[in-house]
Amino acid sequence: MNSPFHELIDRQNGAISAFTFWLDETLYALSIENVLSIVQDDQPISPVPVQRPGLLGVVRYQGNPVTVFDFAARVGSSAGWEKKRNTITKLAELEKEYSDWVSAVEQHCRDSASLRPGSIDTDVESWVRSNSVRDDGLAESVQLIRDAMSELRSVGESALRSPVDDEARQGSLSDLRLRALPQLSQVCSQARQQLSEMARPVILYVTEDSETVSFALRIDDLNNILEFDPLEFTPARDGDESVIRGYLVQEGQPDCLLINASVLARDSIVSQG
Repeated sequence: MNSPFHELIDRQNGAISAFTFWLDETLYALSIENVLSIVQDDQPISPVPVQRPGLLGVVRYQGNPVTVFDFAARVGSSAGWEKKRNTITKLAELEKEYSDWVSAVEQHCRDSASLRPGSIDTDVESWVRSNSVRDDGLAESVQLIRDAMSELRSVGESALRSPVDDEARQGSLSDLRLRALPQLSQVCSQARQQLSEMARPVILYVTEDSETVSFALRIDDLNNILEFDPLEFTPARDGDESVIRGYLVQEGQPDCLLINASVLARDSIVSQG
C-alpha cells in the first residue's frame, strides 16, 4: 500500500484501530499498535532536572526506567482528574456555605436584632461543568444536589418568615437542622465519592515496535477502542513533526485527534532498546 500512513492500517481488516481517551471536550487517539500496556498511576515517579513540556520524570516499567509525560500538560490543557479534584473541593465549600447559612438563620431566629441572612443560591450545574470534565454520570448527582439546596432554602426562608416564638418557626428550625442540612450533606458526600472514584489517572506505556516501551503518558477519562476506515483519516499539516499526526472523522463519533508517538518519543530522556 502506497499510503503515507500505511503502518496505521490493520493488515487483517484494513481499518485503523485506535485507543481513544478524552481531554476536556476533545477526543484523542493513539494507534492500537502503539499501546503496550495500561496501569493505574500508583507507581512513584522520580523527578529529573530537565525542562520539557509535560515531562513528569521517570517511572519504572518491569524494572527499567521510562520517561513519563503528563499528556494534558504536554498539549497545554488541564487534566480531567485535576478538574474532578477541584470539583470535590468546590463541593466541600458549597456544603460549608449552606451550613453557615443555616447557622445564620438559627442565630437570627433566636435574636431578631442580629443581621437577617440574605438569600443563598448556587448555580451548581455551571461550576460542575466548568470544573469537571464531560461526564453524563454526574447529571443525576447534580440534580440531587440542586433539589437538596432548594429544599434547604425553602425550609430556612419559611423559618425566617414565621413570627417570633411561633410553633411553625420552631418546627422549621428543627426541620432545617435535623433533616434538610443532613440531606444536603449526604448528597454532596455521595457526589464527592463518585468524583473521587473517577479522578484516577492511569499510565499508558507506549511502544513503537510492539515489544519495547518508548515512553509513558499519564492520562485519564478513557474512552473506547475505535476502528476507522483509512478514508476517514486526514493528515495534519506538518503532522510528521507535530504531536498531532492527523484527524479521524467518523459519522456518529466526535472528531478525533491522532497522536504522533514518534514525536513524543523524541522528547524521551531515557534511551530504550
